[in-house]
Amino acid sequence: VLAARALYTQVIELVEREIGLRVHRRPGFGLYSYHDMQRLQGALAPTPQGGGRLLGVFVKIGARREIALETGLPRLLMLKVIAHEYGHAWQGENCPFLTEPQLLEGFCEWVAYKVMGAIGATEVQVRQMVAPGFYGDALRRILAIEVAGSVEAVLHTVRAPHVAKESGRPTG
Repeated sequence: VLAARALYTQVIELVEREIGLRVHRRPGFGLYSYHDMQRLQGALAPTPQGGGRLLGVFVKIGARREIALETGLPRLLMLKVIAHEYGHAWQGENCPFLTEPQLLEGFCEWVAYKVMGAIGATEVQVRQMVAPGFYGDALRRILAIEVAGSVEAVLHTVRAPHVAKESGRPTG
């Protein structure tokens, strides 16, 4: 438990240093068994990108905010999942009206991608970039926005209330 909390703190520090993202209402952090995560997944609304095993989730219940993570994950996977969910915590404060699933999840995959780069886990980054399906497509979309612009272009895109699906630019 202490090692997982240390990884959580490390992710927060890396996200703040590498991308400049700060969550003012820092979520709590909890470790849950595989079975508890399965029950939590069953209680959540289904996601448009479909199921799969829930390894982590950012939850808001009233004023309470928490990143819930499955116990026993390998270190790199734990860092990646914490970073992804911390991205959702940032979104909750900074772009509450963002509803497009690909931008929501792509941004969080991008936060995880940046954290993996900061710790030198380039093999994880490569797997993220070539991943098939929804999450890979979503990450590639955000990376294309960053390459065409900058980190600021990514932040502008996810903060914009109306975003064109193809260009990633505000529609007016």
